[in-house]
Amino acid sequence: MAPTILASMPDPKRLPTVLLRHDLPDGSYHFDWMLARDDHCPLLTFRLDRDISLDNQPFEAQPIGDHRRTYLDYEGPISGNRGSVSRVAVGWCGLKKVSSNEIKLTLDLAHRTGNLRGIRQSDGRFLFAQHENH
Repeated sequence: MAPTILASMPDPKRLPTVLLRHDLPDGSYHFDWMLARDDHCPLLTFRLDRDISLDNQPFEAQPIGDHRRTYLDYEGPISGNRGSVSRVAVGWCGLKKVSSNEIKLTLDLAHRTGNLRGIRQSDGRFLFAQHENH
């Protein structure tokens, strides 16, 4: 399922975000980063190769299908023998711009704080880095 993209969000409010470790049945794992866009819509979700809550270094994020808001609080097995998830970090975000090629947000997620800007790369992933000018 392709992620839903919104045109703009000029006045972001503080909304929940969560970073989950997704352990797969084959023993491998990745991280799922989920961001609320408002109080009701499904979560904008990205697959990550590393725990982004540990530092403010740039990172790549693969957009994946929107996820249910249940995952803001859920830990445990995933249906269909798709492994299990455990919460790594929770925090808040404020989405300022979301388009098919760029995402700007304010983030407070453990040791990662401040403004981020994500630019879509040729492989479809977003490259996120600290950004001061919003």
